[in-house]
Parts: sequence; C-alpha cells; structure tokens
Amino acid sequence: MTLKTLNEHIKNKTFSRIYLLYGEEKYLIRFYRDKLTESILGEKPSGNMNYHHYEGVSAIPADIAEQGLCMPFFAERQLLVIENSGLFKSANDLPDIIPDMPESPYIIFIEDSIDKRNSLYKYVKA
Repeated sequence: MTLKTLNEHIKNKTFSRIYLLYGEEKYLIRFYRDKLTESILGEKPSGNMNYHHYEGVSAIPADIAEQGLCMPFFAERQLLVIENSGLFKSANDLPDIIPDMPESPYIIFIEDSIDKRNSLYKYVKA
C-alpha cells in the first residue's frame, strides 16, 4: 500500500481491516499510526475502551485473537495496535485466526523489520 492510498483511507474514512507499517522512517510510521488510530476510533485513544495496544513480548497471538473476537464497547469498531512484536519473523497462528474475527476489529501492525516469507506477512499482503 502506498502513502497516497493510506492518505485516501484516512481522508475518506474507508479503512482496511489490517495495516502493516514497517521500515526505517520512524517519524512517518508514528505519524501514520497516530492518524490511523484517531481516524478509526474517531477520537484520541487515551481512555478509549476500544483501543488495545500490545508491544514487544506482550503481543501474544492468543491474547490478540481473544481481544479480536470481542465486540467493541458502544462503538462500531475496536482497534488493536501491535508494535515490535516479532510476529512477522516467527511462525504463529494469526493468519488462521484473523479471518474468523468479526468485522469490528481493525489491526495496525508496526514492525522494525519483517520476513517477507512469513505466513502472517503473506496474509496481510493478500
């Protein structure tokens, strides 16, 4: 996905269910993470019960899957932001679980680097 497409999603409020932001441009990644977060939730994430943040080793696929299966609290959407999890470098079962989630969870993955041979990467790209 290009930055142009990402900007159109934010402007038109037509979102993909999954985003993967990765690379060396930390400022741009944080900028688009914040813009997507506010656009998807309709407000800043602080205090929002439909915002869930996982970072590093706290990003356990089973916990992410369990949260994704929950319905949002008095809203249309919930957002899961998963940063530097290493899930795009190791085998996990998220590519099998995500399709079974309801349409309410939106997921933003943020990684420093990825392995393009990883099954989760292939699922997100498709």
